Amino acid sequence: MISVVVPVYRNAGTLRELAARLDAAVGPSAELVFVDDASPDDSAAILHTLPRARVVRHDTNRGQNAAVLTGLAHAQGDTIVVLDADLQDPPEAIPALLEMKRSSGAAIAFATRTGAYAARGRTWSSRLYKRILSALTSLPDGAGLFVAIDRDAARRLVAMKSVPSIVAALGLLRMETVAMPVARAMSTSSAYSGAARLKLACRTIAWVLAHR
Repeated sequence: MISVVVPVYRNAGTLRELAARLDAAVGPSAELVFVDDASPDDSAAILHTLPRARVVRHDTNRGQNAAVLTGLAHAQGDTIVVLDADLQDPPEAIPALLEMKRSSGAAIAFATRTGAYAARGRTWSSRLYKRILSALTSLPDGAGLFVAIDRDAARRLVAMKSVPSIVAALGLLRMETVAMPVARAMSTSSAYSGAARLKLACRTIAWVLAHR
């Protein structure tokens, strides 16, 4: 079985479309796990109207990475796909990502991000950060949180309990990895300010250096 894990925070405006596109992309047999990270908007109410959604809710906001870990702990699939709820990651790319993972036999298949999906300054800083992570780990250049992983990789991530970055943690697993370029949609907003993104990047790099 395929499971799809989606961390949700301030995504009320995209959830219905995301659910419809996921249903078309992965079919009715896939498990859809949405983790509401104590979103302050109407996300929770909308999630409970989605007929196939399995909803897990945090009582307090713990951040995107904690939400993904919660989703992985609840997902029951042999292969688990993680993607954001903001529609930047196209659900239509999931079948090709799963086929690449299956045919290669890899434990992890990243949909690496391409295209002009953010403001120029943010795109450059993001690419620099990802290149640093790639140099420190086994991550492919451009790896982000649109990824398909096997059950063992999910189990090992959950066992870590607290990580500053799911992507960095996957790189530290040193498992066989493949990558497929996927164009992201343009971002219109971000849950992270520039200062918050810089702080998280520095904390993640320090964490990686301490756990290599």
